[in-house]
Amino acid sequence: MEQEKGFTERAFAVADELRGLRSESTCANYVTALRAFAVFLDGSDVLVENMDGALLLGFEHWLRRRGVGLNTISCYMRSLRSLYRRLSTQDGVQEQEREVFSAVFTGCARTRKRALRAEEVNMLRRVLPREGSQLELALDVFLFSLYAMGMPFVDVAHLRGENIDGRYIVYSRRKTGQRVCVPLEGRIGDIVDKYWRQGTGYLFPILEVEGVKKDYDKQLCNYNRLLKRLGRVAGLNVTLTSYVARHTWATLAWEQGVGVNVISRALGHTNVVTTQIYMRELDESRVREATLAVLKALERNPNGTMRMGYGKWGMENWEMEDRVSYFHWE
Repeated sequence: MEQEKGFTERAFAVADELRGLRSESTCANYVTALRAFAVFLDGSDVLVENMDGALLLGFEHWLRRRGVGLNTISCYMRSLRSLYRRLSTQDGVQEQEREVFSAVFTGCARTRKRALRAEEVNMLRRVLPREGSQLELALDVFLFSLYAMGMPFVDVAHLRGENIDGRYIVYSRRKTGQRVCVPLEGRIGDIVDKYWRQGTGYLFPILEVEGVKKDYDKQLCNYNRLLKRLGRVAGLNVTLTSYVARHTWATLAWEQGVGVNVISRALGHTNVVTTQIYMRELDESRVREATLAVLKALERNPNGTMRMGYGKWGMENWEMEDRVSYFHWE
């Protein structure tokens, strides 16, 4: 009977059945989570009915010991939970995923989102890679992603000539399915004209094998490697990744007074709440930078001297000599 097979064996089959019914990234997440779980089980398997919180908590601890980040752990657990729910329904068993998965992390750990300032973008634009090199392509793709309202690399890589509709690039985000329209103007048009050859497949020469995810993963890895090199050449303090272009566009738009609803639509988010969380994290990063800038300005106070030691919370052991005993803020 099907119920006598182990969870991982059955879950792999479900993940395979869902190809074409779920997004490519979702199915990939299922398979990645199951592979990690199978390694954890070390050749054994467990019946669906025997899945419990203690087992999954052990899996979480096992992942942590191997340096897996919290958000990756959460992705694994949510993938397993989704598959567990499907198999429980197939078996006619009352769902117990709340109890089974209650002890493990399925939330979202906040990460520092990095964005470039306008002057840093200009530093990057001044880099002149050898014509026709992979470094030149990486720079152009990054700038295109930035100019094109933070278009994700996966969508840039899959753009085709048919996505050009008059004066717009019209595409649907592969992650959310949201339709996005990018004005084909200025530097965006210049980059498109540089690479697009009518009658060819993809807009950019990124993917070598059409429709093969392994090829996309390889190109993404190569792209991020080239971006790190570009960042070093440009003299940036920020480590460039494919997501920095997206974060940069959102930050610069926000600082120019663009409303969160417009930013949400441009980023292709399905829910404005996602954008609000996104912008709050970026905004808090800017607040920290502003605070540090003020502290550095105070260190250079012409009316006296200020010495600061940096401890557990970033500032402590203030010693100040000044002509007055207070600050007057205007």
